[in-house]
Parts: sequence; structure tokens; C-alpha cells
Amino acid sequence: MGRSAGRQMGKKPKNERPKWPRQPLEWQELVNCAEFFRVIYDCQLYGLVTGPKINAERCDEILEEGHRRGFVPVSTKELIEVYLR
Repeated sequence: MGRSAGRQMGKKPKNERPKWPRQPLEWQELVNCAEFFRVIYDCQLYGLVTGPKINAERCDEILEEGHRRGFVPVSTKELIEVYLR
């Protein structure tokens, strides 16, 4: 059985991350990061900043799923204090 055989049987490679976190702390961190990058993306749309390509659709997906599970991002002010110190 070759390397690709596991993929053919529906198994994930060991180094592939799951689509969603398992722990509450991971969920909160992911929701915070998604909100942070969504703010950066919005700033890019208005020409305020340039930078890396941001997957806004994935950010929105994370925010929606997190909200469904009861996770809310911290305020924009807190995000800036944490991620841009």
C-alpha cells in the first residue's frame, strides 16, 4: 500500500489539522484571530493597509460557527492590544 492509499480510503494525513478546534480555549483564540484578520481585510478594502492575502470567507465561516457555539471575539481595541503590541 503506497502513501496515497490512505487518502483513497478516506483517511486524513497525520499532519492535517482538523477543520474545527476541540478545546474551548482554542475556539476563543480562533474566533479572536478570525475577527482580527477580518478587520485587517476590511482595512485593505478601503486602501488603508496593504499586506498578505486574507481569506475573508474562512474568517466569516469561523466567526459564524464560533458564534453558533457561543464564542464571541473580544473587542477590536483588545484585539489590537493583544496582536499589535
